[in-house]
Amino acid sequence: MGKTKEYKKLIDKKPYDLELYKVVYKTVDIPEDIPGETVFKLKTRDNYRILNITEKRIEIEFKREQYFEPKAVFEIEISIRTKYEIKKDKEKNVSKIIEDQFKKDIDDYLRPAAIQSSIIVSNLTNINFRTPIVSPPFPVLERGEDEEQ
Repeated sequence: MGKTKEYKKLIDKKPYDLELYKVVYKTVDIPEDIPGETVFKLKTRDNYRILNITEKRIEIEFKREQYFEPKAVFEIEISIRTKYEIKKDKEKNVSKIIEDQFKKDIDDYLRPAAIQSSIIVSNLTNINFRTPIVSPPFPVLERGEDEEQ
């Protein structure tokens, strides 16, 4: 049996840089033809993409969408970019190790952006409703059957 490679922690979780990249708040009127007994469900959808991996840093974009089904009241879209420093290593294929580490600890790396997104949603909704809607302060990602929940 081959020796499994030790899991390396190359991404430095602290310090990190956050950048608010995009905020969109759109008021959506309730259609007149919707039945009165309609139940509106508040939905949260998060996703991310790795923008760049170098020997010095990894940059990720976290996107949160907050909306109602059926479509009404508001739609919010927030994008926050996070940069983490990379620890020096002698490995040749650092990008692959970093990407594997990111996927293994994904919630930890997306949490700072998710927390800020939650705060932004609360502030935006407090303006119109005088009671803030608090979205989850953690990533809400759809995961495949082979991934941990």
